[in-house]
Amino acid sequence: MIKKWYLRLHESVWFIPGSYSFFALILSIIALSVDTIYANNIHKWLPSYLLTDVELAQTILSALAPSLLTMTTITFSMIMVVLTTYTSQFSPRTLQNFITERRTLRVLGIFIGGFIYTILALLFMRKNEEEQVVFSAVLGVAISILCLGYFVYFIHHVATSLRVSKLIENLSTDILETVHKLHKGNKDKNNVDYTPPSAQMLDVLTNKPIEVPPLNNVGYIQLIDLEGLRNEAQQCNAVIKVNYPIGAYVGPATSLLLIWPQSKKIENTHRFLDYITVGESRTTFQDMEYGIQKLTEIALRAVSPGINDPNTAITCIKSYGNILH
Repeated sequence: MIKKWYLRLHESVWFIPGSYSFFALILSIIALSVDTIYANNIHKWLPSYLLTDVELAQTILSALAPSLLTMTTITFSMIMVVLTTYTSQFSPRTLQNFITERRTLRVLGIFIGGFIYTILALLFMRKNEEEQVVFSAVLGVAISILCLGYFVYFIHHVATSLRVSKLIENLSTDILETVHKLHKGNKDKNNVDYTPPSAQMLDVLTNKPIEVPPLNNVGYIQLIDLEGLRNEAQQCNAVIKVNYPIGAYVGPATSLLLIWPQSKKIENTHRFLDYITVGESRTTFQDMEYGIQKLTEIALRAVSPGINDPNTAITCIKSYGNILH
């Protein structure tokens, strides 16, 4: 179950920007509390150059909010340019590598979080009759400087990502990480004590099994938690067979699992589906073959008459050698 949630968070586009947005919301609440509720106790410990009057703070935040929103829009446009290049020059399957990359999502999250902070600070800032100084504007300026630095970094990241050699390197790294995880899992399985099946269990395999379809899920198998299925089979005293491997396409009428109960009838067979994740697209989390397919498509498109780039194909072949070494 932990692997399933990790896969969802790893493949989701909203999690990292949402986390930064939530942090910006908390930061705006803290800044407004410093300027209102705890102003008398905290402001006297802050240097005078970190405090501004309310009118100047409103002017600064009013200028920062549209600027950060413009930077977010430009960043989104740059992402679309990269995705168009990946689709036309490399392979449509490589889009996911750039969209779900942590650096890309982190830049978007910082811009969105900065905009949320400035607009909330501007919304709840009030001017009293008494002369009042606030800290929110200086914090907003610091956030905008941070966003500007990340914007320059993102431009460099986009320029680097458009190089086909960098894309091939990232794909090879993903494949090698998948190979290491699978190899480590096989090592852990070899350390588990193996109990030979009893004669009664072998007789059970001659009976007709219970077929378990993937309910309403239609798509590709992204994750199979074999350890969880093994524990469920021991608890239910049954034999469970997964009919399809990682990366296979399944539909509602597909017999995803076959279950042979030994002693008692299993009432809820759909709970075994919690250990299998079916999604709309393939991932390289456990699917090494999908990563190799991406490299193959890049190499084939490179030697096509329209592109005619044999050096890219040679680089892909060298990556095959590193993976199969």
